[in-house]
Amino acid sequence: MILAFDIGGSRIRAARGGVPVGEVATPLTEADALVRTFAQTAVPHGLRNAHDALFLAQAIRDRVTYESGHTNVTTAASRALELGRGVCQDHAHLMVAVCRLYGVPARYVSGYTHPGKKKLVASHAWADVWFADSGWTSIDVSHGEFTSEVFCRVAVGRDAVWVTARPGNVVRRLDPATNALGPAIAVGNNPTMG
Repeated sequence: MILAFDIGGSRIRAARGGVPVGEVATPLTEADALVRTFAQTAVPHGLRNAHDALFLAQAIRDRVTYESGHTNVTTAASRALELGRGVCQDHAHLMVAVCRLYGVPARYVSGYTHPGKKKLVASHAWADVWFADSGWTSIDVSHGEFTSEVFCRVAVGRDAVWVTARPGNVVRRLDPATNALGPAIAVGNNPTMG
């Protein structure tokens, strides 16, 4: 799989045509009956703008308490919802699942935060949500706020599995001005990447 990343902020697509990353459900972001019921209760009128997404983030935080040790990077949004506990990747997966349920493109983001001089840099996950009036909007679901300059995105994809560096994956940067793919960056020991 080759992913093309448009640094300018437009939709990310698989390099060989494909469907926009923000519009495809995965096993981790599937909106099963539990997720659908949660969505209908949390945001019954859907998601119209970034403020609705912040409201959804608060509902997710209220329903899935931030607590490590109960989930891992391969836990589905519905399982975290069932447990009522999870961490940032679970919050982001649930945000993405609800957005996609309502037909709003959303993508999983993995990166780091630097909260201040006295705290260490920490790995983190959040969600990007697409609204026609504002474009991609980054929401830190775990803290219930828009992201800021203390966030450093490293990878964007359909879910946490998509952004995990695995042998055989290749990442290329898509130049937004020319739509040309940059050089391939291979992950792992695969010398035949091109």
